[in-house]
This record gives sequence, structure tokens and C-alpha cells, in this order.
Amino acid sequence: MTTLSKTLSKTVQKKVSLHIGILRRLFPFLTFNSFCTVTNAFVFSNLDYCLPVWGCRPKIELDNIQYNITKFIASYFYSSKVLNKCLTLKNKKSKSIIKMYLNSTLEYNLIEKCNFLTTNERLTYYSLIQLYKMLKTDNGTLFSNVFSFKSSTSVTRNANNFTIIRHQSEAFKRSINYRLIKLWNDMPQDIQNTNVSLTKFKFTISQYIVGKRKDKFCYD
Repeated sequence: MTTLSKTLSKTVQKKVSLHIGILRRLFPFLTFNSFCTVTNAFVFSNLDYCLPVWGCRPKIELDNIQYNITKFIASYFYSSKVLNKCLTLKNKKSKSIIKMYLNSTLEYNLIEKCNFLTTNERLTYYSLIQLYKMLKTDNGTLFSNVFSFKSSTSVTRNANNFTIIRHQSEAFKRSINYRLIKLWNDMPQDIQNTNVSLTKFKFTISQYIVGKRKDKFCYD
């Protein structure tokens, strides 16, 4: 799985970088709506490819992908000489400064304006959809050795939570099984519902993910 996720991660990063480079040449001809459309079609479509599988890569890889995407979005909106100079600086010290800036206030403003999800948000979104589909088609048999609900004699707020397998390594925390269980357990109980349609579930978790931005955007 590690080899597969590493291979997929490299492939996705190359395709995302390739399409970002091509789309930059089209900036003078793109309206805002057109920019959002082609970004979803050519950048995020590649980023989302098998994301729940290769998303177990170290956090720094996902952060680097998001940094490149944020640079791309910023370069569409801000064409001033100052920003362009910052974005092309080779000096490590200057690059770290602009990276910190892009990953904070500027990134949040641009993401909100374009109605995009960040890389980590997309990982959460597609991972939960994948788990929903697994639970919906499983009927409690196929994945029973991986996902098991906590046993309880009374109805509690954690009644729909899965049992987390005991572990000691950090590598296990990045595994697909652990991530799916952790994401599911962290959701409010009213969202942990597989009896709704897929369309309804997608809408609910998208609202849940975007809603979590309030704390992050205000306090990061």
C-alpha cells in the first residue's frame, strides 16, 4: 500500500503541476467563472483521483500540493509586480515568508471566494463518501473485520462510532482504515447516517466540512 500510495502521489503531483502551468497561460482570456470551471476540470479532477488511497502520504506532501494550488489561484487574482516577484523568488528565506502568507489569510480568502475545498478538506470529503459507499453495500459482513461499531447496552452519543484498532506507530495513523474510522467518529452523530441518499450525504458532509472553517479561519 505504501508503494502504491507513493506512486499515485507522484503521478498526481506531476499532473496537477502540468495543468497549472498550462492554465496560467490562459489567464488573460478567462473570466472568474471560467477560471473556476477550468480549475475544477483540470486541476482538482486530477487531485481527486484516488485521493482516499494516496492521501495517507505524509502531511508535508499534501501541504506542498496545496501551496502550489494556492500560488496558482493567487497568481490569477493578483498580477501586481510585488506579488509576482514574491511568487518567483528563489531565496529560501523569502520563499518561506510568502509560503507562510499564502497558507494563512490569503489562502482562506481565495478558497472562500472561489468556493473551492482545500486539499485536506477534499481528502476528508472523498474519504467519508468512500466509507459511506462501503457501509451502504456491506450489510455488515464484507468489512466487519475492519469496521466494527462500539458495543453498548444503552443509547449514547457515541453509539454510531467505530472501534479504533489499538496501534503504536505513526504510520498506522496515516493508513486508510484508521483515517476513515477517525473521520467518521469525529462527525456529529446526526451526520453518521447511511440511511440517506448519497446526494443527501454529500450535501451534509460538505456543509459539515465548510462549517469547520469558522474555527480554523478565525483562530489559526
